[in-house]
Amino acid sequence: MQKFAGMLFALLSLSVPFHNEANAQSTSYEMMLIGSDFELCRSSETQFCKAKDVSAFRNGNNRTAKQYKLAISQIEKMMHVDRWSPDRQALRYDLHLLFNATAKRAGTRILSYSQLLSAWKSMSIRRDGKALSGHSLFLSMTESELSMILDHLEYAQLDHAGRRLKDAVIVDKKEPSISINFAQKVVEVAKKEEARPKILVATVGYRDGYSEVDAYVSLFNQLGGDASWLPIDASLAQLMHAKESCRSLEQYRADVLKSYDRNRIYKDLVTTQQQFCANPKLFNDAIKGANAIVLVGDKPQLLKQTFLNNGEATVLLSLMKQQIDAKKLTLVAAGEMVKGVVNQGSRGAVILSGNSEYALLNGTSSLVQKRLACDSYGSCDNDYNSVTYQYGGLGLLKFPIIDTQVSSHGNIARLARVGFDTRLQQSMAIDKGTAVLLNQRGSKVDFEVIGQGGVIYLSYQTQEPSLEKINYHYFTPGDLVTNNAGAVSVAYPEWKTIAKDPQAQLATYNNLFYGDNFNRFAEQACVINDKSWQGLAGRNKQFMVKLAKTADSQLHMGGVKVKDGYEFYCSINALSLSLTRN
Repeated sequence: MQKFAGMLFALLSLSVPFHNEANAQSTSYEMMLIGSDFELCRSSETQFCKAKDVSAFRNGNNRTAKQYKLAISQIEKMMHVDRWSPDRQALRYDLHLLFNATAKRAGTRILSYSQLLSAWKSMSIRRDGKALSGHSLFLSMTESELSMILDHLEYAQLDHAGRRLKDAVIVDKKEPSISINFAQKVVEVAKKEEARPKILVATVGYRDGYSEVDAYVSLFNQLGGDASWLPIDASLAQLMHAKESCRSLEQYRADVLKSYDRNRIYKDLVTTQQQFCANPKLFNDAIKGANAIVLVGDKPQLLKQTFLNNGEATVLLSLMKQQIDAKKLTLVAAGEMVKGVVNQGSRGAVILSGNSEYALLNGTSSLVQKRLACDSYGSCDNDYNSVTYQYGGLGLLKFPIIDTQVSSHGNIARLARVGFDTRLQQSMAIDKGTAVLLNQRGSKVDFEVIGQGGVIYLSYQTQEPSLEKINYHYFTPGDLVTNNAGAVSVAYPEWKTIAKDPQAQLATYNNLFYGDNFNRFAEQACVINDKSWQGLAGRNKQFMVKLAKTADSQLHMGGVKVKDGYEFYCSINALSLSLTRN
């Protein structure tokens, strides 16, 4: 493993045990939480494909990457005065002129995304004797405005009979990726008595959930499941709560999700959603008949907008909880969706944005606080470095905070600071390429770590949270963890042994909030003899990070054979972590 490259000799000299694989135990689980999205080889997104797979798509009648056409009728729709807020009408007018000019130049050509942007940015117009570039107008738009324009200009991919082309997925079972392994595990965990477990895919966390349906349904079907789409999203949920006509769904979709003109692109899927809208019993039947439900998406706040109404669980959420509690339904959440399954209300927090350096410099803000600042002071700019969280998740897991990919993004201080500011005593983060298989009984949570990375767990050493007194844990594949109201115990696999008589030299890192530097800094615990060590963090080295071994610390290490080498793991139970200004 590269992060242990400098410690290889020390590890070998310590007679670290090696194991052929780190498999999950055979048991039944209520939940599977995956720290990253499924990375799939799709005909519409080929970045995760092997070269031979890309060529295979060319031989099929499959959907490709999104295409665009500058049709005058669509330009008129997206530039309608009602589509734009009053304070954006001047921009709308300029863009209208620009797109009409661009359409004349592009003609009826079908464009890729990059070709569309090139034509757009290279165009210039004159208004009131003043030159305006397409590039400057592009930079003037908000994210939602850009999405609205792209939705309207998207070209429907149809076959010769006018049917929608579907996204194809290649599942390599001989050399499966970690995403395919996780998907296979979903099928295995969901399997009860049925030969083909029924798996519901809920694309509820996407602005345009229709675009993801084909890929996920195909994935689980190819791996032995009986998969189908659960056509719920925030727009439909809010329409049903308001008891509005299903004919208003398109307007709700625009207002709630900022998603436009989808009936033109996904007519069959919109029809399915309309059928469920007209007969909500279909939702109940689907959930009651399912063995697993898989939540996917990139916006965790949409979970709350879909499954809670004024803080109260919807009928669908209550039914999901009932089925999970009865051991009839396994909940699977991937990537950003993991964040949204935590405690409801003030007992939980969903981290939405920001980084560690900003967290320690300026603290964190709830969405409510951000909106108040926007309304009161006009401070409404999108600052992706500022740390924002939303109070409360769905309450499906009795736990306060879960983040993802903290180890690889240097977000350890962001995780700690949100817990500190919200006075929530515990938090957890699941690495990319890592999952936990989980059961809960009252305040007790049992989980097993599987995959390629690890799971961070933080708790405060005192009843009053302090950033100078944090318990830091890092669990790695094969670890069986029990968390009973904050009391943690770990059962380690046989291939991991206690780290004894470590002799490696302490390594230093320039910025512990950059990339995976903190992770490597912490994992030295298994191979160094130092009782405590410290390093600097932040671009200006303005923060001090200290780790220390205590009487309660437990360190276990081992290696797993992978292809031509070994993956080394250091499991850490209870180091003392301190985060302070330097």
